[in-house]
Amino acid sequence: MAFTTLTLNELVERARQAFRSELPGTDAWLWPNNINVSAKVMAGMTHLNLMWLAYIAKQRWVSTADGEFLDKHGFVYAIPRLSASYAKGSIILTGTSGTTVPSGLGVQRDDGIEYVTTTSGIIDGYGNVTIDVAAKETGSEGNALAGGKVFLTTTLANVNSDGVVAPSGIGLGASEEGDESYRARLLWRLRMPPMGGASHDYVAWARQIPGVTRVFVDPLADGPGTVTVYFLMDDLYTNGIPQGADVQIVNDYIQTVKPATAVVTVRAPIADLINVVISNLSPNTVEVRDAIHIELDDLFRRDGKVSMVSAPYTLYRSKLWQAIADASGEDHHILSAPATDLTLPVGHFPILGTITYT
Repeated sequence: MAFTTLTLNELVERARQAFRSELPGTDAWLWPNNINVSAKVMAGMTHLNLMWLAYIAKQRWVSTADGEFLDKHGFVYAIPRLSASYAKGSIILTGTSGTTVPSGLGVQRDDGIEYVTTTSGIIDGYGNVTIDVAAKETGSEGNALAGGKVFLTTTLANVNSDGVVAPSGIGLGASEEGDESYRARLLWRLRMPPMGGASHDYVAWARQIPGVTRVFVDPLADGPGTVTVYFLMDDLYTNGIPQGADVQIVNDYIQTVKPATAVVTVRAPIADLINVVISNLSPNTVEVRDAIHIELDDLFRRDGKVSMVSAPYTLYRSKLWQAIADASGEDHHILSAPATDLTLPVGHFPILGTITYT
């Protein structure tokens, strides 16, 4: 039978009962008297000890441990918690052909996020040069989408101060890994031991890169000996789709740990916006619409998968209908679009688009 930790009030009652039994003529329920106070003090100290023992018991298992104790479980398998990472990527500067742009230059966004150039380059005949940069501070705030505006914080002769983020973007900036993400990786290691290149090994390898949250592995996608890896970064980007800079770093790492004979391709999923049209919603209120948006968002996060050669993904209308029906306050509706079940092309991933009410 499982041991149940008594509440503080239950312990006080037991202490009072013990005083009544062991000291005839006393009554710990009466106030004021020192027996009443003693019962409360003893119960409080006992409760503190029981809570500490319950906490220690919880730390025995990966599924319930937290903080430094979860780190100790990870140490056993040589899987450390992921540290906060600096966003990295490239920017494009313009200027006079032949001018050298050195490393170590300060770069800034309009919102104050700062970077430093980590490589040098020479402006080409078209007046452009691509320079690698890294954020000065760790965290997702340093990630930037392709085409975003940046500027040099110091004046450089023959080089325009204004620049843009390169098509590959600036990515991979992440905060220190939280307990739940770390726990998921450790449980994956326990339940899916390394097998020298099985599909689940690629999931574990990709998850070792900060910011990677979901991984989809398509074995034999391009023929015998090939593996295609798709991944998402849900906590870094609104739609979870990684940028080119993220893909490059994940690919570079997997190439160092994959089996020697495997031909591995790492790709970002292609976003497929799924627009939803709802008719005859009742009651048609702001509160119900907000609830519907929450339910559909949850459906796409929970059910959405990258469509692969080995496992095509179909978004069923029935699931959309059910998510809308589950919205708090919804009485009835008609799902007008999409009109049919949607099977996505290989490499595509469903993203909730606009919700229209008619």
